[in-house]
Amino acid sequence: MSDTFTPRPYQRDAITALRDGWSKGTNRLAVVLPTGAGKTVVFSHLAHQMLDSLGGRRALVIAHREELIEQAAAKLLAVDPMLRVGIVKARRDDHQDADVIVASVQTLAVPRRREAIRDVGLIIVDECHHAAARTY
Repeated sequence: MSDTFTPRPYQRDAITALRDGWSKGTNRLAVVLPTGAGKTVVFSHLAHQMLDSLGGRRALVIAHREELIEQAAAKLLAVDPMLRVGIVKARRDDHQDADVIVASVQTLAVPRRREAIRDVGLIIVDECHHAAARTY
């Protein structure tokens, strides 16, 4: 793990709170942090930690902008350079051997693209406040 992206105490607290919520049966949880507080670092560490408990299934990170997709993929690799991170967006379809898939919401709106991604055990929605929109 990179020292650059070792989670700060409040980021570790967020990860612990998510895992505690899931252990109590809550499925839809959100992390709210101010801009620049490292939400991408939080979900990158969370995905990394959760992979062993997913029984061979994968994590899917959904984002709505190319910048966020690229940032998430880079941060996941910074947390664990051994992770196989795939990207699904527009003409990219790199998910077959990925441990974690970062995908655009626009691409996942296409049924054949969405249905091609199998064995997902964890879904992380970046900027989840956008998910309430009809276009999401």
